[in-house]
Amino acid sequence: MIHLKSAREIELMHNAGKLLAAVHKEIAKRIRPGITTLEIDQFVEKFLAEHGATP
Repeated sequence: MIHLKSAREIELMHNAGKLLAAVHKEIAKRIRPGITTLEIDQFVEKFLAEHGATP
């Protein structure tokens, strides 16, 4: 079954995609030898929370 998205749902998906792209760019700046996945995870959770999103 195909579920058509409303204009509001599409806008929400668009905004979520922009936020995801922003967090990926910030992660790329922080990747370095010795960083742990826990540190990356903590950064992402904080970044998303600061932008009103939940991981």
